[in-house]
Amino acid sequence: MFLRNRTVEMHEENKQEEWQNTIDDIVNNQGWDSILQTLQDGRKRIRIEEEELKKQQEKKEREERDAPEREETRKKEERAREEREAEELEREEREERKREEREKESREARAAYEAAQYQIEQEYERQRIFQNEQTEREKREANQAWQESLKQTEEHENSQREFFLKLVRESFQPTTVEYGNIDKHSIIKTGKNLRTIAAIILRILIKALIK
Repeated sequence: MFLRNRTVEMHEENKQEEWQNTIDDIVNNQGWDSILQTLQDGRKRIRIEEEELKKQQEKKEREERDAPEREETRKKEERAREEREAEELEREEREERKREEREKESREARAAYEAAQYQIEQEYERQRIFQNEQTEREKREANQAWQESLKQTEEHENSQREFFLKLVRESFQPTTVEYGNIDKHSIIKTGKNLRTIAAIILRILIKALIK
């Protein structure tokens, strides 16, 4: 409305200026043809200006009529934009939650694997220590058994040696000779002792060869 009033005022001012120019032309003794042409030109300009004002007014009225529709369109576009932004935000939140869940599952799986690996390592270490202890115990027992076997063998050999020496001493004792005859029983006893000594020596040699 202000624009329209201002345009009308400018139009009136232009008209007054044109009339003033026309009067000045008459006063300056210009020709009537020039004056008429000036008036025609002035009317033409006025008509053009009025048409322009009419077009501007119609345009303004159309804009005013279309304003509610444009506002509604703007609101729809704004709502659509807000919905798109909300959907985009929701999608990003879903992706963030999924990413966090995957990271959590990955951490839990890694923790479970590390725990299982730790248990395996602990069990392996326990078994290793147990095997080492068992091996050492078996070594000690075997060594002890071997020492006892050596001791028993040595005692047995000593016993056999003493028995052998005893037989030898008994075998080489003086034989009784009476009236030029040798004691028959002494000879038989000496032969038996010699056979026993030979058997003992043979067993000792066999054991030595086996070792």
